[in-house]
Amino acid sequence: MMVGQDKGAGQTYCCEGETLYVRGMMNHGWLTSDAQELEARRLRAKAEAMSLRNLMPGHGIFADFSVRRDDQEAARTYIVEIRSLRDRVNYCTCPDFAKNSLGSCKHIEKVVMQLEEQLGAKVRPERSPFVEVFMGRTADYKPQMVLPAEMDGELQGFVHRYLNALGELKGPWQSTLQLLLADLREVSHTITNKIRVSREVYELADELQRRQELASARSRFEQEVLDGERPLQFLRRRLYDYQIKGMMHLGFTGRAMLCDEMGLGKSVQAIAAAHILRELWGVRQVLVVCPGSLKAEWEEQIRKFSDLPVALASEDRESRLALYRAPEAFFVVVNYEQVLHDEQEINGVLRPGLIILDEAQRIKNWQTQTARSIKQLRSEFAFVLTGTPLEGRIDEIYSIVEFINPRIFGSLFRFNRDFYELDEKGRVVGYKNLGELHERLRPILLRRQKQEILSELPPRLDNTYFVKLTATQRKLYAECEGEAAKLINQARQGALTAADYQQLQLRLTEMRMACDSPVLLGQEPREAPKVDELFNILDDIWDSRATRKVLVFSEWEEMLKLVRQRLEKAGIGFAWQPDGEATEAVERFSREEGCRVFLTTDSGASRFDLQAASVVVNLDLPWNPARLEQRIWRAWRHGRKRPISVITMIAEETLEHRLLATLHGDEAAASDLLDAESAMEDLALPSGRAAFLRRLEQVVDMRLAPTVPVVAEAAEAAVSEPAARRLSPAARLTQELGICLGPRLLLFRGRIGGGELLERGFVVVTEDSAALRQKLEEVIAKTHGEEWRPELQVLTREEYALLQRLAQAGLIGINDRDLQEFYRAGTFGQFTGDEAGKRRRMAEPLLIWAERQSRMASCLAQGEFLLEGVEPMREAVDHAARALAVLCVTDPLTRAPEQFSRTWLAAIREQPEIDGELLRFLGTFGSFQPEDEEEAREFLETGRRLIDNARERLVRLSL
Repeated sequence: MMVGQDKGAGQTYCCEGETLYVRGMMNHGWLTSDAQELEARRLRAKAEAMSLRNLMPGHGIFADFSVRRDDQEAARTYIVEIRSLRDRVNYCTCPDFAKNSLGSCKHIEKVVMQLEEQLGAKVRPERSPFVEVFMGRTADYKPQMVLPAEMDGELQGFVHRYLNALGELKGPWQSTLQLLLADLREVSHTITNKIRVSREVYELADELQRRQELASARSRFEQEVLDGERPLQFLRRRLYDYQIKGMMHLGFTGRAMLCDEMGLGKSVQAIAAAHILRELWGVRQVLVVCPGSLKAEWEEQIRKFSDLPVALASEDRESRLALYRAPEAFFVVVNYEQVLHDEQEINGVLRPGLIILDEAQRIKNWQTQTARSIKQLRSEFAFVLTGTPLEGRIDEIYSIVEFINPRIFGSLFRFNRDFYELDEKGRVVGYKNLGELHERLRPILLRRQKQEILSELPPRLDNTYFVKLTATQRKLYAECEGEAAKLINQARQGALTAADYQQLQLRLTEMRMACDSPVLLGQEPREAPKVDELFNILDDIWDSRATRKVLVFSEWEEMLKLVRQRLEKAGIGFAWQPDGEATEAVERFSREEGCRVFLTTDSGASRFDLQAASVVVNLDLPWNPARLEQRIWRAWRHGRKRPISVITMIAEETLEHRLLATLHGDEAAASDLLDAESAMEDLALPSGRAAFLRRLEQVVDMRLAPTVPVVAEAAEAAVSEPAARRLSPAARLTQELGICLGPRLLLFRGRIGGGELLERGFVVVTEDSAALRQKLEEVIAKTHGEEWRPELQVLTREEYALLQRLAQAGLIGINDRDLQEFYRAGTFGQFTGDEAGKRRRMAEPLLIWAERQSRMASCLAQGEFLLEGVEPMREAVDHAARALAVLCVTDPLTRAPEQFSRTWLAAIREQPEIDGELLRFLGTFGSFQPEDEEEAREFLETGRRLIDNARERLVRLSL
């Protein structure tokens, strides 16, 4: 830590890292002046060890210098241009200099300090001996030219061609600058050797040239479209007028934001704009960064609107690296978490010409590792898509815009100073200068709401959201799909009875139920990713207009109950209409402004007019497209003038996903039949049985069916009892506990014995009582019978926490390895708020070091030094294990552990994502000694998996 004093201001400063402390108060740049910010950079220059090298030895002190920190192996090297030891006319290539408008940074200060030391008592040269062309730090941000004290006639004649009587570039200076730089490429070395042009000037000239070319290209493009000379034939489907405007904004601004309200097709406009950049500017690769749940949606949209190939980055890092090295697709789609691991490869190997950030509010918090990694990505063009650019504080828009162009707002301290109203203690009391904020955003930002473009909107906007199944859902789904595939294979042989067909229909229904939630099949936990995604969508819908009404359909009442519980908890007004009988609910939804959601099953779609809704959400996909349309028509009636948004939830990589394609096919066939001018003359209609089987084979993974013919006798072995009725006693106990205890139940773990009966276990509850224990006795008797009594302990939240602390301190042992987790309340054992931030700050440095050591181990392994890679991986695992302890242990922590101890295993074992192999690895990695290269390879692979697990937990805590 460095301490300094500004004698003129009478203030004392301390500098630690990138944070400035003024008069003992951590300021974070909210109250600092330019003088204080400059002093902070001088203090950092004194505190940090840096290596300097003169890149122009013959030029003395007026030269370019490379600067790099000594204490960071992966530190970047920056170039500093020195023109003066006194004035702020120098330049550095670092990000801080580009944003702060101070005319200095710690790298410049470091170089100046070392040059001052080298000169010692010598007289400082007053002026550079070169013609210096550099960017002034004035508000208009334009180039300046400073002449040396002496110039020969040839040089004097050259430079005065570009200067007016005031010594400034002749107007318009943009044209004069381009002319100067062009002439410098043509004149003799006797002139160019006497003129230094800053890199910043060249960057500005390139930017001006790009803007001019984009503007000219846009003008020509628009005229050709108007004249009919350039039809938009590069897309498979027609764009609406407002979407064409959005496409033009993105494609011809180059680095731009599109913040249309949800449902207006931001992704389609970005896809179209990518085609423009490919056609006019030769962009060869587009990187789409989006949440993992939207990757399949992007693939669907690209295939729907474009003929260009698309590839989704897989979860396997090696496969992703192979994709970056030899991308055959024009669009490469990754999720935000993958960028955390792949930033260097994306920049150095893939090198996309365009980056599209979808749901860019993910980088609204500039302090997160996700935001920092995203902002390290490099591309000439960039599109930012978000329906909610501002969700809380205005510095969220600062963080998002920083990815597009960090010069728009400059450094955060300057943004805060310009747009926050602060009291004398630096606390926010309001906003100011919002007109200026909008003016700075105007060139790059386009935002439309549905109300603004009603005349341009289609009557109906369809959007599909793809949702990943949880591990429990995937297991249930796979079991049902395997049975369905066997029955379909039997049906091919004509071996199914009427009862068998009923079984097949049941399995298909169970597959669809598994796509919604395990609860529909009588299983736990009460998880439903579609419901989670629904509430994200509702936030987006109501962010733009809180009065919009939403109609939510599901085929199953149990699914709607999950939504109802979330609405009640959030205090959101809704109408509950599962059976289609209560006309009072319809009237309330239509008349009451506070009643914003209507929940109904398909039976409710057949009776009532629900035109108050402007959004229809389908939580699941019916077999019949007519049923889907019937739902939508409850709100989208003839004569309706306002457009309607239709959102359909699809479980990714399931029969719903495949069913979506068959629905599109059914609609296309119906359209062809009804279209009098259709070119299709014949349409073969197969028999009902053949059509039924063909459609089933389209939506069920037939690879799960037996590879040998199935005889009729084998069908008799099919299980006839529905999965929802085949609950084990332990599963039924879990279900009953959830019903009778409700939110009082926090955790339920136990051991299953013979007959699928619970042998022993424990429940954690918010509070214990005699009445609660009586209920437990009744539930056990109901699910296990009167004669069986499992050993079930009851712990309060406080008692459970005490046991965990004792185990972590090594004072007691907990033998729970054979206990299965049946239920965990959503937030039980998770960190939130300030505690989550504190844990992140403790774990992040440990993981950074772990990943660095892991990379070293990987390098050794790639060079066939597997045994030598064990030690750096052991150190990497130790740091990752300590990070895991920080992220898992519930005890209050003031600092991260200095070494990993087996006593932390009890806390880590509580996490369901940590499998038995990793737990065993954590217990033995410190003493492991490989006998051969194969064992060493396995050690490195398991260590890498542990580090990835810790990183994923940290990322989830950051979201």
